[in-house]
Amino acid sequence: MGVAGSISPPGGAPKPDPARVAAIRYTIVDEPETCAAFGETARAALAALNDRALAETRSGDLGECRLLLDHIRDRVAGLDPARLTPRGGLAGLFDSRTRRLKAFRTGYAAAAAAVSQSAGEIGDRAAALARKETALESLWSETRDAIAELDAHIAAARGWLANEAPASVAEAGAPVEAVVAPAPVEAAHEAIEAQADAEALHALEENSVGEPLDTATLSDAQSEAETVPPAVVQSEAVEAAGVAVPTEASEPDEVVAIATEAADGPEREIAPPAETGLQSEPEPVPSLAPVTSLPHPLETRLAALETLRATAIGRLPLMRAAQNADCRTPAALKAVCDGVEAWRADWQDALGLSGKKAKKVRPDRVRLSNATSALADRVEVAGREVSAALSRRAELEARSTPRMAAPAMAA
Repeated sequence: MGVAGSISPPGGAPKPDPARVAAIRYTIVDEPETCAAFGETARAALAALNDRALAETRSGDLGECRLLLDHIRDRVAGLDPARLTPRGGLAGLFDSRTRRLKAFRTGYAAAAAAVSQSAGEIGDRAAALARKETALESLWSETRDAIAELDAHIAAARGWLANEAPASVAEAGAPVEAVVAPAPVEAAHEAIEAQADAEALHALEENSVGEPLDTATLSDAQSEAETVPPAVVQSEAVEAAGVAVPTEASEPDEVVAIATEAADGPEREIAPPAETGLQSEPEPVPSLAPVTSLPHPLETRLAALETLRATAIGRLPLMRAAQNADCRTPAALKAVCDGVEAWRADWQDALGLSGKKAKKVRPDRVRLSNATSALADRVEVAGREVSAALSRRAELEARSTPRMAAPAMAA
């Protein structure tokens, strides 16, 4: 199994291409500066995509679209076809249909120009939203590919570190052997032998002070010391110290227990005399303090790359959610633009402004009212869609705000 097969990225992402991982792995150099800038091209590309994703998921021009819709609704509602009918009674003597029609046409021309301008701006916003949906789809694909490229870098670095660790241990050599302290039984035997030697030397010193020993006596003492087995000397020293001497029938465990009791007992502790200097206890070996090793620079770099990767993965569902938030808004805005064109055509024809002007025009108030109602309905539907999209965008922005600091830290 290769490096790409043994190191799988988390989050259900596909395994990186083994050939790409191997190619990246051979470019790793064990230098602090190089390791600190490992995968910089892939990191910078993914960080730029994260910034674009954050900008694309914001509300954008939806707030302005709602203002434009309100403007269209207000200007169309200000044209009341009832004003085409003259007043009755004495007031109607100085009022005529022609005068009212002329004033109404003037008001319609100003309103139609304003409504057409607002409709043109709404059309531009609808086209921008449609382009943004396409851009989000492309951005989603680019981000996914950039994450796969970063996964290849992470897998290559992990594989390099995994092979580097055993090599560093082998170069360090075998570990230093620890100093083994003497066992309690060995310490007891050494103490007994030291005391026996001290008593023998003390006896010789007393004889030398009282009466001088002749040469024959010294030679006899030396020959007797040579003929006596060391075990007998050790047994006599143990009896002098008040320790029970094990017999031949005693088991080895009993011998060890007796020696251990002689060494560890608080009342029978035997220590060599300080004056002779024949035997000294070993000095305790100081314990070495644990050495804290710093992480490899590549490990620190990998932590930053993985943090950026997690941020990019969190952007993917946000981009999909932004596409869903605006999916119906462009069509609703485009319907308003088409409604404005239909409204203008009906009103121009009803007011006698299309083609040749008739000498006598009788505007159809029902037709004018129906055209106005149709446009108002489209504006109402578009307003609801824009409000819903703004609400969904606000939710997305709230979800993406806590992740804004992650790309800066990873950089």
